[in-house]
Amino acid sequence: MEASVFLSYARADRPYVEKLAGHLRSASIDAWWDLALPGGAAWAEEIERRIGACDVVLVVLTPASASSKWVRRELHYAADQRKRIIPLLLADCTAPLVLAGVHHVDVRGGLLPGVSLLSQLGGAAPVSDAGQPGGSRRNVVFSARRIPERTASAAAVTPVAGTSLAHGGPVRAVAFSPDGRLLATGCADGLVRLWDPATGRPAHPPRTGHTGTVRAAVFSPDGTLLATGGDDGTVRTWNLNRDSGVRDGARHRVARRTDGSGVVAIWSMAFSPDGSRIAVGDGRGGVTLWRPSTGTDVPPSFSGHRSLVLSMAFGPDGSLLATTSGDRTVRVWNVLTGEETSGAASGGRSSTTWSVAFSPDGSILAAGSNDGTVRLWDQTTGLERHRPLIGHRGAVNAVGFGPDGLLATGGWDGSLRLWDPVTGRSLGDSPAGHTGPIHCLAFSPDGARVATGGDDQTARIWTFTAGA
Repeated sequence: MEASVFLSYARADRPYVEKLAGHLRSASIDAWWDLALPGGAAWAEEIERRIGACDVVLVVLTPASASSKWVRRELHYAADQRKRIIPLLLADCTAPLVLAGVHHVDVRGGLLPGVSLLSQLGGAAPVSDAGQPGGSRRNVVFSARRIPERTASAAAVTPVAGTSLAHGGPVRAVAFSPDGRLLATGCADGLVRLWDPATGRPAHPPRTGHTGTVRAAVFSPDGTLLATGGDDGTVRTWNLNRDSGVRDGARHRVARRTDGSGVVAIWSMAFSPDGSRIAVGDGRGGVTLWRPSTGTDVPPSFSGHRSLVLSMAFGPDGSLLATTSGDRTVRVWNVLTGEETSGAASGGRSSTTWSVAFSPDGSILAAGSNDGTVRLWDQTTGLERHRPLIGHRGAVNAVGFGPDGLLATGGWDGSLRLWDPVTGRSLGDSPAGHTGPIHCLAFSPDGARVATGGDDQTARIWTFTAGA
């Protein structure tokens, strides 16, 4: 049987590779390395054949392998064959250029890959010497997690509309607090509302200050701040903790046209995972970072979009920022340099993309488009993982991942749909709920609920039920 995993390494790292190969075998993963090379076989030809037959190339990164001409040749051949390459960082080194922008699994200190990588390779989690499955918690693999059994199985998952929250206009923004105890909504009436999602009742009086539609609402990772932005060109921060040091409702930023003729609407926002910065996308194509503690812009700046920035999302480690615009481009930026990466999804599209979201591990970028499709881009290979996901009857206005990797999408047709992003399979859709387009959605931190906001002047909180 042909190997599904090809191991690329330098001779100096052979002791670790022997352990790695045994680790993969114990998880029922078929891995090939050159120890298995038949006697007398033409070495180069056999290597090419094995790479061509494999599904994934695991490369053990050390100074020795990074400088090895044979490892480099294997990687270039694998890239030419469009194979998925996953680096295992065994020792600090400068990675070969072919791996630029590819996230690695941290195995420094001789660690072996954990459950996340093994499950994604199709294996069962082996038991470590300590009796715990999956190895060290230091392992972080930036690739698709296996969806838990409730979604990966043959059973469907149907969203059930629970609480309906009435508003004074279309709901354009929804966000759960990190502890799941609050749901923030932004509305066309300019109000920011805070709800108790367990009861569906207001948790606080509405926040006032915006003079136009509130299009974006994001909580800080520690839950002490809520930032909102909208058509009045302002970003406001709302103090949810008296000790945060930020004045409640502080007006930190106003976007103005370069000729001074008026304000530019704020269309999208995202908090960095460390909470130090907020990315803001405006109606003229501007993407900026600013510090909520001071309200000042911070470098870098991002130049490229020529129309309003409809949606944005940070990758889970904060190094990447994905944005989409009315100019029909999706761009992925290096947050440190402000440069556009050559990673998946960057570039032009035949249809406007309304929304983007990274999977919890950063391996997938989901994009919902005006043509009714959802595309999933593999951030390791730069390729689409499947054919476009089709189900919505009209534009896909909102996409979002749950903490377990479940993908939810909301559309112009008023439906909420659930997908398995690993297989591309549709898991279910809402039989009833919104009576107009859905504009936004958010998962609760525990993944048990999804909140949506729509044109019918309601926000809805959905739970899930399994079906046959």
